[in-house]
Amino acid sequence: MTIKPNIVAQYLGRWDACNSLIALHERNLLSGFCTDFWLPDGALSQRLINLSPHSVREQFTKARCPKIPSTLAKVDPKSLWYTFLVKTHRFQGKQAQRIYRVQGESLSRATQRLAHRHRASAVFAYSYYAAWTFDGLDRSIRRLMYQVHPYAPAIRAIYEDILKTDSPLGHLLLQDGEMGLDLELAAALERGPKMADKIFANSSFSRRTLIEFGIPAERVSVIPLGADLKRFAFGSGPPTGRLRILFLGNVSGRKGIGILLEAWKQLNTRSVELIIAGSVPDDRLLRDALNNSGATVLGRVDDATAVHLFQTSSLFCMPSLIEGFGLVYLQSLSCGTPVLGTENTVVPDILASAPSVGFVARAGSIDDLAETLESILSYPDALAEVRDRCRMAASRYTWEAYRQRFGDWVEANLDDDVLTNMGV
Repeated sequence: MTIKPNIVAQYLGRWDACNSLIALHERNLLSGFCTDFWLPDGALSQRLINLSPHSVREQFTKARCPKIPSTLAKVDPKSLWYTFLVKTHRFQGKQAQRIYRVQGESLSRATQRLAHRHRASAVFAYSYYAAWTFDGLDRSIRRLMYQVHPYAPAIRAIYEDILKTDSPLGHLLLQDGEMGLDLELAAALERGPKMADKIFANSSFSRRTLIEFGIPAERVSVIPLGADLKRFAFGSGPPTGRLRILFLGNVSGRKGIGILLEAWKQLNTRSVELIIAGSVPDDRLLRDALNNSGATVLGRVDDATAVHLFQTSSLFCMPSLIEGFGLVYLQSLSCGTPVLGTENTVVPDILASAPSVGFVARAGSIDDLAETLESILSYPDALAEVRDRCRMAASRYTWEAYRQRFGDWVEANLDDDVLTNMGV
């Protein structure tokens, strides 16, 4: 007996680049999805994207996927309105949290309605909205959850431990999302994984944060994200005789910028160039530290410039305090550039099968990062020698591989009677 595909999903266009939806649709499992914004198929939508200013073109591109029929999309008007507000205004503090909560609750209620309308056998929700989505959901519906970032209580615990060490630019951590959440939002982020039947995270570290805070290990799997190998093409590295270290990402405490700048002071860097690319918040202490670092600070760069920077660097270094995954590490490897991360990122997972393509420093430790960089820079030729192996390591993490792993995980975690009825 064959029944209609009956999984309802959420989509907000950021974390998995539409590939979860594509995987469900390819397996004839997707009956609909809720989102804040979606462009219909056709030439008119593509023309709108091409004519849009660069500041909104990326958002429009994420709101369209030719592999997904537009008839499956259910746009929640209230979520769309709040997305527009966020894109056109700079909300901060409690006001930003209120908007996030109202938008999340609205999108979650829309997902519930769609699931009940389709008599869905499962709902796929993001961790940021899971608690609201699962609240009030018929208990016969399977609850599948994507843990986008490490578990919120673990993030707060890690930050609090680092702040006890008088970490440089530590005040930036206090401004980070999980540290400033009001009690209601914090409770929702903690509650979501406890309500989920099955969860996947993108790295062993993210999985570990869930287990350490009480989520049963058998509920949590790891599915790594993917990189676009065509877009992040192989590069030959920097000009001969030059060493170039690249940091590319939001210039924030979470990404370890204070740790990197302090470690940089301990090194003999006369023959090494440090490039810092990414959005810099309006923070006087941070800007002073950047100005006094001797680094080349580029600010936010477009996609083409990012690829060029990856291709022409000797080493990508982002000593993040926490990452759910860290796509930039994979993008760097795809371009042939080895990486330096911390144990709180995906880098240890990558090195487990390709140990020569990167390095791991202890998260939050200035001395360990400085010693690791000093050791690397003592043998600069080794960085150039592993570029082919970097590309090979990245080739194991494609979006095609992600869709295969995600689809397998979904099918494995549907009720047996549903799979039997679907002929799986």
